[in-house]
Amino acid sequence: MTQAMLLTTTPSVPGYRFDAVIGMVASSIATNPESAMQALWQESIAIGANAVVGVQISACSYTWGQGIAATAVNQFVASGTAVVVLPLQQGEEGWTRQSASVAMR
Repeated sequence: MTQAMLLTTTPSVPGYRFDAVIGMVASSIATNPESAMQALWQESIAIGANAVVGVQISACSYTWGQGIAATAVNQFVASGTAVVVLPLQQGEEGWTRQSASVAMR
């Protein structure tokens, strides 16, 4: 069973409230952005989060050697703040239809 996870570049999630801020989380070094995001998701699940806010992907490129003997390596790391969010209930200030339809349990 796959656990739901919200990953967002924003500092908050409209229609949800923070129940807990677990802290900074970062993926291991990956060879592509998708793998970095997958690793971030897995790390966040492992520490009890159901969302990561402020997500960023950092990229580095390295080249060794010269000419046709050169080797290029791309590395990516995803990071953000792991949190636990709960959907606001209808009638609460900030409630949205999205938070009601995509409630994370």
